[in-house]
Amino acid sequence: MPENMFHYIVSYKQTFVLMLYTILFLEVHAVEDICNKCSCNIPATVVNCRGLGLSSIPQPIPTTVEGLYLSRNKITTIPQGCIQNLPRLIYLDLSRNNITTIPQGSFQNLPSLQRLILWSNQITTIPQGSFQNLPSLKRLSLTGNKITTITQGSFQNLPSLNFLGLGENQITTIPPGVFENLPSLQKIFLNENKITTIQQGSFQNLPSLSFLNFWYNQITTIQQGSFQNLPSLQEIGLTGNKITTIPQGSFQNLPSLEEIDLSVNKIRTIPQGSFQNLPSLQRLYVA
Repeated sequence: MPENMFHYIVSYKQTFVLMLYTILFLEVHAVEDICNKCSCNIPATVVNCRGLGLSSIPQPIPTTVEGLYLSRNKITTIPQGCIQNLPRLIYLDLSRNNITTIPQGSFQNLPSLQRLILWSNQITTIPQGSFQNLPSLKRLSLTGNKITTITQGSFQNLPSLNFLGLGENQITTIPPGVFENLPSLQKIFLNENKITTIQQGSFQNLPSLSFLNFWYNQITTIQQGSFQNLPSLQEIGLTGNKITTIPQGSFQNLPSLEEIDLSVNKIRTIPQGSFQNLPSLQRLYVA
């Protein structure tokens, strides 16, 4: 072997070993830093920072973490890049803080994340790209915030999402297409908002959707075609609204629909054909 080739191999090995030691050194210090503030198990797969009065998310977060609990603090922002490159993170709880917005790219390179809990914050809007490219995310809870608008692109590239909680906010309208390309979505909670109208195309092409909850909004009108191409839909909850009539075609071609709850409304007339082509319907509440 030529001498220069030998020196090259030795130098390469030394560089590799040095890089490995550097990574291990940084990882150990990351664990030490965050575990000085929070409680951790070994090897820091669970980091519990609940109720510590934190105003920001402790850094750096060890890459070994699988469960990160940050509820009941005073966190107001999620800086871009603060929670990223955590390949094993499954559960992230940021509930009961003072977070006001979710900047685009707040959650990046989290391939294993399944549950993201953000209820009881002060979030007012969901910008496009706030939640994207989270391939394993199954449950997203935004209940109990101050969200007024959701826009097309607020929820995109979430192929595993099956539960979306948006109840107890201040949402006034559901734009058509806001829930697009969510093939696994089964349940949407929109209860206790300020929605007045369900527009045509607001809910369509959701092949797995089985449950829709609109309890206690201010809905007066359900437009024809509001619910279409929903082959798995089983229950629609519309109790506690201000609906006065059911236009013909409001509920049609929903082959799996078993229950419609229209109780506690102001319905005066139900035109013929309001409920047609509903072969699975078992329970209809209008009192």
